[in-house]
Amino acid sequence: MTKKKTFRLTNQVLMLLSLMLAVVVWYSIKENISFVSELDAVPVSIELPANWAVLEKSVDTVKVQFRGTREDIRDLSREHVKVHYAFSGELGRGEKVITLTPDHVVTTTGAKPVYIKPDRITLRLDREGSRILPVKPDLQGRLPEGMNVDEMV
Repeated sequence: MTKKKTFRLTNQVLMLLSLMLAVVVWYSIKENISFVSELDAVPVSIELPANWAVLEKSVDTVKVQFRGTREDIRDLSREHVKVHYAFSGELGRGEKVITLTPDHVVTTTGAKPVYIKPDRITLRLDREGSRILPVKPDLQGRLPEGMNVDEMV
């Protein structure tokens, strides 16, 4: 065999070995980071602009599936996970349907959220307001003996 053919054959063998090694490493890494867990009853918080309120929400909690290492999945708990949706822009009164994505999941572990169920929530929104109204008490009846009204607030 010539040097050129030997070099080409050695190169091909090394490339094949490299490919096989890459596949083995990929499967071993995938095996170590492919643990899956679901958390039920994860609370959903809605952030609204000032003077707006949520009157009604179709669900208060959702189910979230996570993927990660064994340690990340072991550290998952409802106390460390929530779904947070922040409205931006102009709002109007009435019903709004929002779509939740894994980007809305807030967690302190390294586990990555995969999906949320249900991923759509219907909200009923309205403006908040306050007023100062005069109140005039209408006292009826008599107080027991020895009792009297000093001040009404």
